[in-house]
Amino acid sequence: DMNPLPVGVTGELYLGGRGLARGYLNRPGLTSERFVADPFGSQGGRLYRTGDLARWREDGQVEYLGRVDHQVKIRGFRIELGEIETQLLQQPAVREAVVVAKEGASGTRLVAYVALHADHAVTTHALRDALAQTLPDYMLPSAIVVLDSLPLNANGKVDRKRLPEPGMPSIDTYRAPSTSESKLLARVWQEVLGVERIGETDNFFALGGDSLSSLKVMARVRNLTDAKLDFRLRDFVQRPTIADLLGLDKLSKSNGLLPLNQLSENEGTKPLFCIHAGMGTIFDYQPLARQLQGMRTVYGIPCRMLADSAHCDISLQQMAEDYCRMIRSVQPQGPYHLLGWSLGGALAALMTAILEAQQQTVAFLGLIDSYVPGTESSEPVQDDWRQDFMAFIAAVLPGVEFDDPSLHATVFGQAMLTESNACVMALLEKACTLNQQYEQYEQYEQSGQSAAVPEHAAMGVEELAHTFMVARHLKMLSLQLPTLKPLATQVICWWAETREMSDRLALEQQLGPAEIHAHEIDADHYDILQADSLLSGIRSQLSKISHDLVMPS
Repeated sequence: DMNPLPVGVTGELYLGGRGLARGYLNRPGLTSERFVADPFGSQGGRLYRTGDLARWREDGQVEYLGRVDHQVKIRGFRIELGEIETQLLQQPAVREAVVVAKEGASGTRLVAYVALHADHAVTTHALRDALAQTLPDYMLPSAIVVLDSLPLNANGKVDRKRLPEPGMPSIDTYRAPSTSESKLLARVWQEVLGVERIGETDNFFALGGDSLSSLKVMARVRNLTDAKLDFRLRDFVQRPTIADLLGLDKLSKSNGLLPLNQLSENEGTKPLFCIHAGMGTIFDYQPLARQLQGMRTVYGIPCRMLADSAHCDISLQQMAEDYCRMIRSVQPQGPYHLLGWSLGGALAALMTAILEAQQQTVAFLGLIDSYVPGTESSEPVQDDWRQDFMAFIAAVLPGVEFDDPSLHATVFGQAMLTESNACVMALLEKACTLNQQYEQYEQYEQSGQSAAVPEHAAMGVEELAHTFMVARHLKMLSLQLPTLKPLATQVICWWAETREMSDRLALEQQLGPAEIHAHEIDADHYDILQADSLLSGIRSQLSKISHDLVMPS
């Protein structure tokens, strides 16, 4: 808009004056694009658009920040990649740095590539923490890749096309697709995830996949006439590699844990285990997993009942014991790092009590707007599964009005309705006909094209019905839990601003004598896991833990 900018504000650099060229030789189009009228000078004056990003410094010098074409927009924020590069180059260990925006199934993310001075050593974790001191959260790279040197083109500039993909499996661990079905599925994964190379043992979710992208995979596979593959969302949760989906590894057995980001190469950093909430899924933790990419491996613990319809949990205590065995299968000794949202908070607290009894250390216990047993909000006045069903509809199919007369009459106007999978599926069919966003997904599924549909809305009637039945069972188990057990471990709580103070105090009383640090987040119960203040708070707490620097003896 050709407005001069104040000191410190980034903008495009224009050149003018008597020494300005008249244009590009024999290139009138480029000349008219780059040489523009000067609104500040004499009549007929011109300015040259350099395409460079710069800003005035307080000492009157112009600071170069990069190129305009290296400006990106992520999550609504306009980001100058050169500004991030400048901060990286200010780190003593960094010799070269370049930041790029990578497109993926989860959207655009920032990836930094650095080359270090020969006499310096620094971890990517430390580099990211240093950036966090000067840059806002939305400008922090989700991954930092260390190279011996940055690839250059013939002009001596960084060749961005030759930069390696972050977190790609090494040659030693890569296993090429070995059958026609695995090659087909790998090609579909490549298209959906935007990852150049997919191996049979690569984890779908660690590569950036989520529930919505898994649905895109299923839709594309169904549209291929030569494919005889049929997967459900629960199949991806239970078997997230091509080899497991196709049964190529007959002896492989899942440990029940789902990696939500690329496995950290820092052997001294212990993983973070995130426990499912009241619907049994762990996809809500993916924004956090992306924030911790390159810093810490994040495992999700989904409810086993989602993946195995024959399994039925009998109590939250039994589930917590099972989950402790799961995490000890990949990390036999502490210190452990646990995080739980909603019902997952109560499960994480129960797991901590079990680990303490086993003489294990829990270095980090984070509870996010946790379920608190025995409080007024956890005591139903009269349990009616139909009320839960309407609340479930409001959560997973936001296009349906909670009090829609047609749906309300169907649910509450028939006395013979029973809480069964078949009945729930029939009601969901009715709800989906009232949901415009679900219709968009059905059109997308038939055409193979993308549609902006909430993840749960795209799951399909059968998956939604199963999820509701699991959620109902988890609710019944939660109501059977009288209280949480006292802990010795320090507890970090993040509460939604709307959460009742009585619930917060009740949690402190139940977990005492544990030292509890509470933080309030400007979000409601369902949005809190996407709040930047929560994500940065968790990352900050994890970075402070000194146990990560010491390997257990």
